[in-house]
Amino acid sequence: MKNIVKVIVLLLGVALLLSGCSYAEAHRNSENLKQVSVGMTKDQVREIMGEPVQAKYSLDNVWFYFTRVCWSDGQVTRDECTPLVFNEEGILKGIGYPYYQKILDQDSAQRQYVNELL
Repeated sequence: MKNIVKVIVLLLGVALLLSGCSYAEAHRNSENLKQVSVGMTKDQVREIMGEPVQAKYSLDNVWFYFTRVCWSDGQVTRDECTPLVFNEEGILKGIGYPYYQKILDQDSAQRQYVNELL
């Protein structure tokens, strides 16, 4: 019985540790995002924010950063990320879903490509 209790306590501790890491990363990225502004280059953004999420979400000119925890499942999902949109020259043009959606609304090829990825 004592072994079962130890295993349960250990598993709960690991779960809390893992969820705490994701909260810390999301908080750090949210704070760093406050230093990012339109007009910065990709290199400047990367210096502040680090590498974007490399999952299926990020594209050449749209980077996603994990900024909020919606699900405590250890997975990074699109609704937990903030998009940063760059132009062809690598200059940041907009931050967040309203700007990203505006770009998708204007570019049907980009919208179709993104929908195929998701």
